[in-house]
Amino acid sequence: MCALSSKVHGLTPANIRRSIDQTLASLRTDCVDIYFMYHPDPEVPVEESLRTLDDLMQAGKVRHVGASNHTGAQFVSGLKQRVIVEPLTSSRHLQCAAVPHDDLRSRLGTGPGGPNIEDGLQWAANNGFFHVDFNADHGANHLRLWDDDRIHKVRTFCQENGMHLGIHTLSFVNIAEFSPFLTEAVDAYLRAMIDLGKRLGVERIIAHAGLHQSSELELRKKASIEHLKRATEYAENQGITLLLENLNHEPDNAEVHYMGHSIEELHAVFDVIQSPHLLWGFSANHMHLLPGDFDAFVDEFGVGRIGLVLVADNRGLFEEHLLPGQGTMDFSSKALYVAVMTTMGTRA
Repeated sequence: MCALSSKVHGLTPANIRRSIDQTLASLRTDCVDIYFMYHPDPEVPVEESLRTLDDLMQAGKVRHVGASNHTGAQFVSGLKQRVIVEPLTSSRHLQCAAVPHDDLRSRLGTGPGGPNIEDGLQWAANNGFFHVDFNADHGANHLRLWDDDRIHKVRTFCQENGMHLGIHTLSFVNIAEFSPFLTEAVDAYLRAMIDLGKRLGVERIIAHAGLHQSSELELRKKASIEHLKRATEYAENQGITLLLENLNHEPDNAEVHYMGHSIEELHAVFDVIQSPHLLWGFSANHMHLLPGDFDAFVDEFGVGRIGLVLVADNRGLFEEHLLPGQGTMDFSSKALYVAVMTTMGTRA
């Protein structure tokens, strides 16, 4: 893995081309995964540099382009493919999260156990995790158990300990519901989670596309998109970001199937809902259950819409939620590395 380093001075087209050729020669390779522009060059229009970098991507010499110390406005226009942004300037508008320098560990997170989120946050802080997602559907974290005093204490703890909090909704709440009363309940459920998220100051709410039983499939698809569209509009008004998690493929002979698990089904949502408030919960272990693995998803969608990487392990047959290393996932995958390096958080 290589990036444009401080040894490179200036972002003229000639210098960029000369530098990449020198880098490829020294590494004895024909392509680098991420090529970073570290500093803007006041003598060169950014569009000129971007056209050159885009040419290198089209030529297969560079897979992804990154930028440090640039504002989003400096480079978001004119680049045909995906951009990785180091550290935060206006990255939310690019649907990319900030990547802190040289500190992958600061972006690791977990869904902690324990009787309540307060204990989970304390455990995470004690063990060096900074990203925590929790579920508010039952137990001590139930949606109705959050008074103002508890909200204040949790927000204060997160601020004092540099914690990044998220809510993970239940995947078995059927977002693709179209039946009377139930469809209204789905909207109310998502709005309630968004409202709690706003009170807690969460950075994300993980949502899902729903389920089907093979029958009424087209109705399910339509209902799923309509619910997610309304939820995204509400989240945008509340200043909250939703993440659509790609769920796991169930065996073909299973009665119930998760929606939003494949490239085709993700396209059905993302192509319709073009909002920076609906990003991608990149569930790597779920991709491992499908042909092409992570690489197929990254090749299809790029990395610009990834808001969080979720990681467990399995043996490629069905979802098992094994610890990393206990299954057959390739954690040295370049596609997985690029996905992790473009997000603010990675949750195991």
